[in-house]
Amino acid sequence: MIGSSPARGMMKMRCTIQRNISVQGAALTDLDGYGQKLSDWRELHSWLPCHCWAGASGGKHTGAGEARTVTSDMPGMIVPKGTDVRTTDRVAWIKDKLGNDLFPAMGIDAVLPRITHLELRLREIS
Repeated sequence: MIGSSPARGMMKMRCTIQRNISVQGAALTDLDGYGQKLSDWRELHSWLPCHCWAGASGGKHTGAGEARTVTSDMPGMIVPKGTDVRTTDRVAWIKDKLGNDLFPAMGIDAVLPRITHLELRLREIS
């Protein structure tokens, strides 16, 4: 198909992305398991197509005339290009195509635009 993204074919997992929206007057005792106020997190994207991986990934990086290889142990995820996502958001859950939970809630460290998709660098929330 003309104009289709090869990355889109990999996105067989689904996720929910939440955004922290400050609410005046929220009780400090209303905390979730991550120490965040329950009333502040709102669902931004639900059942969003994605592909997530864990473990080492790397790539060649060229900066200031020198080339070097960068390796990262951060989990990563790709989502469709144009998805409204920021580093202040969090991924509430990630499920496989059968609906099984794959990864716990994670924060977003980086949003990296690619030609056909967005790549997110994730971190576990403790």
